[in-house]
Amino acid sequence: MKNTRLLYCVATLMVVGCVHHSPLTTDWIAAALHEQDSVLADPLLEEIVRDADRRRRQSNPSSGGVPVLPVRCEGFPLPGTGSPGLDWLFAQFRTRGGQTRETIGSYRPPWPWSHAVAQTAAPCVLRVEFSDRRDHSDPVSVANTLIHERVHSFGHAHAHGNKRSPNACDAAYVMGDAAEAILAHRRRLADYDFDAPMCQALCDALNARGMPHGCRRERGLR
Repeated sequence: MKNTRLLYCVATLMVVGCVHHSPLTTDWIAAALHEQDSVLADPLLEEIVRDADRRRRQSNPSSGGVPVLPVRCEGFPLPGTGSPGLDWLFAQFRTRGGQTRETIGSYRPPWPWSHAVAQTAAPCVLRVEFSDRRDHSDPVSVANTLIHERVHSFGHAHAHGNKRSPNACDAAYVMGDAAEAILAHRRRLADYDFDAPMCQALCDALNARGMPHGCRRERGLR
């Protein structure tokens, strides 16, 4: 009987979770939105992303550089077929902007051990929801997530599921990671802990400018 009760308690903890929750607060949202807006206004972001695109095309001509892989959104036509490219993506940011307070919400992943940070319910949906099982106190990291999910709201979908590893060189990851690197550089965070892997072409573009990145040569995604 005691063993049965113990197993029941363990199972309950696994489902309900005994974890640190980070509720949406005005302070962290405001700080992250400030960082997002400041980096989107910085011409260095587009410069670095385009440099990463050029480097990846040179090192791997079949890669498509930093691909934008959209689905068609109702009332939101795409130019032609295939990938509309970075010109189109940056035009969306210029005309439609980044996330706002009204587009940010929260959700609870079903499993306490979930590594999910945030989600956009589907491509073309503006609202981004942050996991309340993760810590969101670092505005630099959250700004990355805001920009990454904003790319999804324009219609971008990852080509290879939702894992970082096979998608690290697509537009959502490169835009978010480049923004995070710029913000870390501004704060002189030379040992900043980036998520891995990062796109090697992005790391090369950052390294050429003396900026922090999350690659070692052997682990960056090409």
